[in-house]
Parts: sequence; C-alpha cells; structure tokens
Amino acid sequence: MPSDDSLDLRLQNMLDSLTTGNNVEIPTDESLDLKFQEILDLFPFVPDAPSDPAAEYDAQIDARLQEELNSLPMVEPEPEADPQPQLPQQQVPRLPCNRECNKPRLVPQPSKLTMPNPPLESASLGSAMQLKPQTQARVLARNPQDRLKIPAVRKYVTVPAGQPNMAGFPKSLIDFIKSQGNSNIGKNLYQSFVRAKMAQRGLQQQQQQHQQQQQQLQAPLEEDEVDFEEIGVADTFSTYWPSKLKGGARHPDSVVETATLSSVELPDITYELVLPDKLKESDRLSALQLEAVTYACQAHEQLLPSGERAGFLLGDGAGVGKGRTIAAIIYENYLRGRKRALWISVSNDLKFDAERDLSDIGASMFIGVASMSKFKYCRITSEENGHFRKGVIFCTYTALIGESANALPKYNTRLRQLVNWFSKDYDGVIVLDECHKAKNLSLMNAGKSTKTGTTVLELQQLLPMARVVYASATGASEPKNMAYMVRLGLWGPGTSYSEFFKFVNTVEKRGIGAMEIVAMDMKLRGSYIARQLSFKDVSFCIEEVPMSRDFHKLYNHSAELWAEINEKFLKAFRLMCIENRVQKIIICQFWSAHQRFFKNLCIASKVPHVVKMVREAAKQGKAVVIGLQSTGESRTLEHLELYQGELTGFVSTSKMIIKSFVEKYFPGTPPRESLQATLHGHV
Repeated sequence: MPSDDSLDLRLQNMLDSLTTGNNVEIPTDESLDLKFQEILDLFPFVPDAPSDPAAEYDAQIDARLQEELNSLPMVEPEPEADPQPQLPQQQVPRLPCNRECNKPRLVPQPSKLTMPNPPLESASLGSAMQLKPQTQARVLARNPQDRLKIPAVRKYVTVPAGQPNMAGFPKSLIDFIKSQGNSNIGKNLYQSFVRAKMAQRGLQQQQQQHQQQQQQLQAPLEEDEVDFEEIGVADTFSTYWPSKLKGGARHPDSVVETATLSSVELPDITYELVLPDKLKESDRLSALQLEAVTYACQAHEQLLPSGERAGFLLGDGAGVGKGRTIAAIIYENYLRGRKRALWISVSNDLKFDAERDLSDIGASMFIGVASMSKFKYCRITSEENGHFRKGVIFCTYTALIGESANALPKYNTRLRQLVNWFSKDYDGVIVLDECHKAKNLSLMNAGKSTKTGTTVLELQQLLPMARVVYASATGASEPKNMAYMVRLGLWGPGTSYSEFFKFVNTVEKRGIGAMEIVAMDMKLRGSYIARQLSFKDVSFCIEEVPMSRDFHKLYNHSAELWAEINEKFLKAFRLMCIENRVQKIIICQFWSAHQRFFKNLCIASKVPHVVKMVREAAKQGKAVVIGLQSTGESRTLEHLELYQGELTGFVSTSKMIIKSFVEKYFPGTPPRESLQATLHGHV
C-alpha cells in the first residue's frame, strides 16, 4: 500500500499534467479513489445530460453515488438542559457552484439559540466534530454533494471562537465514501471525470495551437510596427533654443529640431549685426530668426576654394518665420550698403507677403519691392521701367526663364536683364525661396534638366560674388536634388568631391544615414540650419464638406463654359492659321488656367462650412488660423489698378482667371478673306 505522501505526489503530478494539457493515462490504482474528491474540489465539473453510451454510464455512476450519499446518517443535535423552542430550518437559496461552494458560511447567531456539541458516535465523520463548549458562532455547513446538483443537506454546528473554521461537518466527499467503504464508486467517478477533462483539454490544445500559429505569422509584422512607432516617436525631435546667441525675444510657439541635428552644435558667432537695436530688442524678430540672420551673414563672409562666395541653406519649416528671416537678411545687407536684392519665389501672390515682412521689421520705408513680370524687356533702370535703381526685385521661377523675341539681344531674356542690372561684381543678396522648384537639374545629363534648374545654376555662375540664400524645408532631402546648391561647398574644386556625381554616388550608397551626416556637417560649418514647430499634443481630423445643389449646378455650367472656350480657341486657330508651336503654348496656358479656375471654385465652395466651424470654435474661446492655397490678392489689386482704386463689385478670382486668359491669349481678328470664307461655308 503506497504511503499518503507518495499518493499526494502522484495526484499532484497528474493534476499538473491536466492543467498544462498533457495526455494522461487513466489511473487504475485502487488507492486513488481516496483522493478523487480533492480533485473535484479543484475542477468544478458538472456532467451534461447523457447523449451517448459513455455519458449514460457516467449518469448511472452519479445516480449510485446519490443513493449512497442519501443513505448516510445525519448528525442530530442533543437537547439542552432548558429546552428552547425549535425554529424551522432556514431555507438558503441555491447558489451557482464554484470553488468556494465547499466552504462553510457564517450566519448571524439567534439571541437565545445555541447548539451543543455533536455526539461522540459521529467521530467517524472527522475529529473536527469534537468541539469544546466555548464562546460559539453559528456555522452553516454545506454538503459537498451540492457540486453534483444533489439537493443540499445542511446542519448547524458550533465552532470555537478564535479558531479557523475547520468544517465540523464532513469537509469533503472522501469522508462519506470512507464511511461506506465503497471504493468502486470513487474510482469510477474519478475515471469518468478524467475522461471528460481530457476531452476538454484536447479541445483547448487545438485552440491554443491555432492561436500560436496565428501569432507566429503576425509576430514579425507587429514587432516591426512597434519598432517603427518607437523610432518615429521617441527621441525623434529635441526642443530647440539658440545656444550661441545672446538676447532676442522668445518665439511665439515651441520649436524643435531633429535629434541628429541637435547632437551637433553650430559654430561660434563671429559676425555682428548692424540691425537697429530697437528691432533686435523688440518682438518683431524672435531669437530664432535673429540666429538664422546672424549665421547666414556669417556664412556669406567666407569664400569657397573655387573663389565663389559661400551660400547658406535655411531649412526652417512653416511657422518658424522664413519670410521675416529673409527680409531681415536683405535689410542687414541694405544697411551695409548693398542696396539691390533679388527675391525669387514660386508665385506672384508671395510678393505681397514679401512687402508685409519688410514692413513688419520697419524696412519698407527704405526698401521698395518691384515685380519682375511688370518690367518691359529693356534696361531695368530705364524710363520705361520707372528708373528702378535700388530695392528688391521679386521674381517667380516662371518669370526667370521668360524671354522675348522682339527685344534687344542684351535684354531679350529676364536673366540677362537681371545680370545687367546687378553687374558682374555684384555682392548683394539673391534669395532662392522654395528652392526645391529648381531641383530638376542634372549636371551629368543636360537633357534631363529643366529650364528652371538650368537658369538658376547659370544665374549663380554669372554672379560669383552674390550672397545666395537657399530657403526650403525640403531642400536637403535627397542628394540628387541638390545639384543647384553649388554654394554650399559640398563638391567642387578644393573639396572631397571634385564632381557632383561623385558626391551623389557616395551618399546614395550609404543610404539616408549618410544624408543625415551631410546635414550635420553643414550645421557644424554654419551653412545650414533647420527648425520646425512642435506638433506635440496636436490632433488632426478631416471634415467632409457636402456640396449643395446650387454648387453642382454652378460646376456643371462652368464645365460647359470651358468646353465652349476650348471650341472657340480651336476654331480661331484654324481661321488665323496659327503655327503649331504657338498653338502648343496657348493650349498649355489654357489647361493651366482651367486647373486654377476649378481649384479656386472648389475652395470657394468650402467657405460657408469653414465659417460655421470658425464660429463654433470662437464660441469655445479657441484661436482660429485659416490657411489658403491662394489668397487671390493679386487679382484684387489688378482690379483696383484697372478701375483707379475702386471696387465696383465683388472680385471673383475664378472670373478674373478666365478674363485674363482670354484677353491675353485669344488670337486677334482673323483676316477678312478667312472670315468671308467662313460665312459662306467654305471653311
């Protein structure tokens, strides 16, 4: 006969194997029937209604067990010396079976009721029944066969105060089976239990294996995504504040810098600004903007090994104030005697932004701004162009490549006009705002270069002493797009790379990390600075604007109008016998105006919804900032100029686009012969 310790150890091992899902052979040792109830206490298992022979066999075992349990003698309390009236047995509501079912529950003791110790004859039910008469609490003992859905049999017993509840009533079904000596019941019930539990564990094993397979398939992707999120969020940006500059007002909003750039410092400041102290101490220029002005002017004091003047790359993002920084650079050079400057950007509308920036820093009273597109193809200082001798010429990249076939060869292109105005020894400022517009420049294959990129490069070569400022938030994204940035000293004579293609091949072989090293090197040399607004705690949402029926009708009529304009232009081409080269130019301008028209029309359709959102935000005390792709200010000024400064009605940008296109590009009156032939139906 195995000892109790060995039986407990074997049962514990079997239980461990069941809970971990391992296969277990059904035990047949007769001694295990003495421990099966303890397993039932750990696994509250209730057999379902029999639906097959095995289940019916298990049900018969349960019925036999119920009969045996019902035949067991119950403990009757002894009468007290002073008999008290007996109360009816309390009916306790049925509770769902769980692992705590077998624990006795405390019941408040009646004021004059006490229960004596059970008789000694019931010692076979456990030595815990022999209780001493001390301060007593009343305990409701619940039989363990409730676990098998058998009607409960309850007794009130007494438990000495100060001792844990030892369950004076049989604490487990094992005691009942011992009293009957019927071990086959325990063994059969335990075998039935093990079979059911093993079937349940088999199903759980299949589910776990399926889940593990799905996790293995998804695990690599999830890990990559987690790593990507950690890389994209943690330690990507660092809070920025000028470290070498003393003084200056705090920027209105928090500004950050990439972690790689923040790991290196800018060089010491050796340049002293001559801007008015009143301007430097005011809040019209923040400390960040003053720092950019200082390092740009300091970089312009250096010469490259090729003999050209070094340039500066301003890579600040939106909101940091590139426009005001550029205006301050122009003002600084103006105060040092360099009265002429060139500001190249992407749109004529930005000319008014340039005038505003100069006005904000108090320079508009000294520096005027003229539009290059307004000049005639002749000497800029001539009477035809208003004797424009000093100030800022604002030019778009499109206007920079303009040319005229009727002008003198010396002034037949905008580039030649500018070079003649500046002279060869010009050392003033040339600002290439949004310089990524000139990125399509190939020094290795001229056939792949755009005219804009080629003209920008030629301008820098014709004016080697000019102080060039490259301004773009995306200017240093890819090395192949930096071909026009010849003033940064990254390649050329006296550098590590004699040719641009060598620089590109070296950087591209080493990936994006090499480009970050290039940016860090430029910052260390003081030729590059890049900051941007912090987007911490910023949320984004997209509002869908429903289109009204009136707008649908307006859109359809606009499409019909443009179709009719296209038809009239094609007919005019035939009547005027316009050559193919001119037709292509006019058709390109047609589709350009067509796209601008519908863009402004779609923007206008969103205005009512935007006004509603602004009013709701204003009621909540929020500050509202509205961004527009185009303000249409230039069209309004054209209207004012046409009508001597008076607004005769609402100025529609879309209407002005159509009117301007037709007036500028529609062919003139056809010859009389063609008109007569058309009227007679011969054309």
